[in-house]
Amino acid sequence: MTLMKFILGGKSKYLLFLGLFLMSFTVQSKRIDSISINRTGAIRSVLKEIEKASSYHFMYNDKLINTDKIVSINVKDRPVNEILNSLFEDSNITYTIVDDQIILSVAGTKNTTDSRQSTQPIKGTIKDATTNEPMIGVSVVEKGTTNGTITDIDGAYTLSVKENSTLIFSFLGYKQQSIAIGNRSTIDVLLEEDVHQLSEVVAIGYGSARKQDLSMAVSTIQIDESMKSRPSDFNTLLQGRVSGLTIQSAGGDPLKAGTISIRGRGSRGNDGDPSSGDGILYVVDGVPNAPFNMADVESVTVLKDAASAAIYGASVGSGGVIIITTKQAQAGKAKVSLNIYQGIQNVSKIPDVLSAEQYNQVWAKAIADKSPGSSSVLPTVANPQIYPYGNVTRTKWLDEVFRTAYQQHYDLNITGGTDIIKALTSVSYDRNEGILLNTYKESLNAKMNLDFQLTKWMKATQRATFQYTNGQGDVNTSSHQGVLIGSVFYPSSATIYEYSEDGELVYDSYGKPLYGGTIPKWAAATGISGYGEIRNPVATLERLRQNRPSSTIYSTTSIEIKPISRLTIKSDFTAGLRSDRYEYFSSRVPEIGLIIDDNSRGISTSWHTNWVWETTATYAQSFNDKHNISLLGGYTMSKDNDRWTRTVVTDFDKEDEHSTVFPSGNNWTKNKPEETIWDESLISMFGRVGYSFDDKYFATASIRRDATSKLYKDNNSGVFPAFSASWKISSEPFFHGLKQHIDLLKIRGSWGQVGNVKLVPRYSSDVPLSYVQYPLIYGENLDQVYYGVYSSSLSNKNLKWETTEQTGIGLDLTMLKKSLDITVDYFHKTTKDLIEYMAVPSVAGVETAPFGNVGKVVNKGWEFAATYRKTINDINFNIWGNLSSVTSEVKDLGDLPFLQHSTTMNSMQPLRSAVGEPWYSYYLIKTDGIFQNQAEIDNYTKDGKKIQPNAVPGDIKFIDFNNDGTISDNDKQYLGSYLPKITYSFGGGFNMKGFDFSFMFQGISNVEIFNGFKQMGMTGRDVGNNMLADVLNSWNYNPNSGIPRLSIAGDSNGNYSKVSDFFLESGSYLRLKNITLGYTLPVKTMTSLGLAKSSVRFYISGDNLATFTNYSGFDPEVGNFGLDGGNYPVARSFRLGLNVNF
Repeated sequence: MTLMKFILGGKSKYLLFLGLFLMSFTVQSKRIDSISINRTGAIRSVLKEIEKASSYHFMYNDKLINTDKIVSINVKDRPVNEILNSLFEDSNITYTIVDDQIILSVAGTKNTTDSRQSTQPIKGTIKDATTNEPMIGVSVVEKGTTNGTITDIDGAYTLSVKENSTLIFSFLGYKQQSIAIGNRSTIDVLLEEDVHQLSEVVAIGYGSARKQDLSMAVSTIQIDESMKSRPSDFNTLLQGRVSGLTIQSAGGDPLKAGTISIRGRGSRGNDGDPSSGDGILYVVDGVPNAPFNMADVESVTVLKDAASAAIYGASVGSGGVIIITTKQAQAGKAKVSLNIYQGIQNVSKIPDVLSAEQYNQVWAKAIADKSPGSSSVLPTVANPQIYPYGNVTRTKWLDEVFRTAYQQHYDLNITGGTDIIKALTSVSYDRNEGILLNTYKESLNAKMNLDFQLTKWMKATQRATFQYTNGQGDVNTSSHQGVLIGSVFYPSSATIYEYSEDGELVYDSYGKPLYGGTIPKWAAATGISGYGEIRNPVATLERLRQNRPSSTIYSTTSIEIKPISRLTIKSDFTAGLRSDRYEYFSSRVPEIGLIIDDNSRGISTSWHTNWVWETTATYAQSFNDKHNISLLGGYTMSKDNDRWTRTVVTDFDKEDEHSTVFPSGNNWTKNKPEETIWDESLISMFGRVGYSFDDKYFATASIRRDATSKLYKDNNSGVFPAFSASWKISSEPFFHGLKQHIDLLKIRGSWGQVGNVKLVPRYSSDVPLSYVQYPLIYGENLDQVYYGVYSSSLSNKNLKWETTEQTGIGLDLTMLKKSLDITVDYFHKTTKDLIEYMAVPSVAGVETAPFGNVGKVVNKGWEFAATYRKTINDINFNIWGNLSSVTSEVKDLGDLPFLQHSTTMNSMQPLRSAVGEPWYSYYLIKTDGIFQNQAEIDNYTKDGKKIQPNAVPGDIKFIDFNNDGTISDNDKQYLGSYLPKITYSFGGGFNMKGFDFSFMFQGISNVEIFNGFKQMGMTGRDVGNNMLADVLNSWNYNPNSGIPRLSIAGDSNGNYSKVSDFFLESGSYLRLKNITLGYTLPVKTMTSLGLAKSSVRFYISGDNLATFTNYSGFDPEVGNFGLDGGNYPVARSFRLGLNVNF
């Protein structure tokens, strides 16, 4: 049974039925809160007190409702409606209670129109443009007057206005509309959500705040319809949207995620994982690292500075915190939203490869132009006289391994209920084929939320999230045995399948076609040879047999109580389980090339459980309408347990699925079973205090103490304080004259510390003994086999928390009647007490050096962001852009002079970290062009001796950096970094009469890539393989090309073997990241279809449509620390979709 059949017809339907049942469950009882209040002051302040003491929120138009009137009220345990009756006695203010909203309006509108002017009545209905539901409390005002009203419970309004006047319709969180009445008597309006207004309140650690009141560096993205039209990948959605947030794609492999860094890389991480190092903490609806469905996400908030992130402290999060807020249950009738799209994706650029004829011609040229010490014999496979079969192109291998791949996405969301109980359920399914053959990923996500208002002072929430993924991929595309470089290496004369000399397809004993080798078997039988040990790339992909089911379930139970006014206590308990299974089968490879006589099957399983219990208390108080103070205190503890096993069995007689179960394997002793078990726990306490005065001055201070099981008991605790402050200059009296031009002007500053122990091995203070993987064999007959134990590293009881300390200043500016927003930030981030490998003597007897606190790194830079939005008649448009720059420098490595990274590219190690340079910098031999003649070689000397005595014309000239008269690894120097110094993006969009359009460009600059694909592809790896067509522009053909001579017959100068900057290229690019065009059917059309309260939107969208770059490889987003061995390229995609709400 396929996963899709399971979704549509299997047991998962009960999840949907349960959600529908909960949606239909209604409670008819209504509540009226009773509260106590003692207050003398303006009506405005009394309303605020009622909001704090109850669950109600007031809605009113302050142009119509006079809230400045001074009143005095003192009641105890009285219903809110009775308090309002007393409060509004002897006034024209009336109210309506709808669920938890109280709408204030005037009993009779006083028309300020000149009585001598004629008036006309206007009526109409206001609805939400997305849901088509009536909107309560919308302000309707005659422009230039105080004449106005508010819509009632049915969204209806009636107002008498002057002839030829203009009405202004406004509501919090929606775009304001101005409409001239003309000669109409009825005006119905659809109001659209205003993402800008919605973002005025942003999520911060354990709470929320108005954006204009923040003193920290925080960026928020509201997920609108155009963003939901894009692929359901979090990194793709976020890339380019936030200044200071750098996302580097790992390519187009559907199973690989990109790397994220916020304000530069502090902690180095490890050589095998580009995403390691600084930890990014993801908080989903208050739960750290919980799973989530992209279709459910409403907003994403990035806490960029330590002052905002310090409240989370924790073992990960030193690189910043990303808060994800998902859709919550809403009261009312059941609302259903559906999003569907189908799409295709393909590769946008394929490099040219030599044809069979060109391959032979290049070899002939290389032999004819041979240099001293080079081969003078033409390889058999390159000699058409001996091997004419090799002179005919039969296969373009890069065209064969790539394909047009298909995408599909479905998500359904249902919510509804009453003010006593409300619920939400959602489910989504994605299947994305990779653009390389036989690679894919599929995922199923489900979520359910239940909210209970148990009493007026207590509510409970139950959330459950399920996530299932599976796929096939993670193929080798970055080494000399990778599929893509293999598609360059494999002879163009070869065929996908094996053919006889007579041209007949050859089958194996089971009736399946045999894959073709570099040389047909009939030709090899005649003695033909010459190509390297390489694999048929199509066969490699089609032989993939992987099963990677992964299931994750999280359950969060929350209780929130308000024992007294202004105090809220909340406790969340989350339990999580993740089960992973990875099965693979590696087939025999019988075809000529890289022959593999053995086969194997492996299964690894992981069972990970965790729980988090977190309790917080918040208190807020206002004094004299000017002083506001908020307090937060919390305690959290968590524990993780992981069990992992792996078993590999080899030598199966048959290779079909049913014949490769473990009992069918003949060799169980070649690979010893493996198993690991570990536990990890964390206990934390934290607190925060916030203060503001008169909407002008704001300050926040926090502190957190974390204790981790990963460190020795005497050093396992870390304390991380933070402080921030801001001054809202635009609230000062002296600024009043500028308010018509500048809506907001605020400066802010912050300082804070965050801890990190992500890289610390568990049990680092007491390293357990390990069992050797391979036995020692003794005895005269070699029949005594022993497995021993050993200490793999040294214990370090002095290891302590790595700390990231960050200082920042910022400016927030809003102008032109809130049309233009500008944000500027400067940051200085220091990561100290770096958790790094310590220097140990070679005789220490351990395979892994212990970790210690041995260094310091500084990242500093600027961030700019600007957004302009405007409404002109029926057109709403916006443009935006952001730019960030960051410089990184290692300040200290302890006793280590430098770190030589083990990350390799075709046996080269071009990366090194040293004091004064960024992490993972390129240390290469610098070049100075090409020797054009022998005189240039003879004149390049030191003390009368040739510096490059083996060079010939056409060879690269290397710089003798250390001036010792020879070229060696000692001449390497710092020549750049894979970390981009500048990232930027810009975009915009508009909507008009049902149409919506958006576009986005994204790019990076001042970044380098080590093109190992070129290094291998220009020589066939010196073993006779095919090559890139770029060799046709080498020095032998074009002396001014900058490409050295053909080196396939001999490379005595090391043109392609020395680690030089010849392979270093600019990785800067500008990419048209996305274009989306949508159309929403008019209300009249929906009404005529009997769907008056529904909406339907069609859209077409494309990603990665064009890339502007000078990089010669597949794609400049290579990941892998900037080392490109032919990485899986980013795909270009097109989608057609449908949004439905009813």
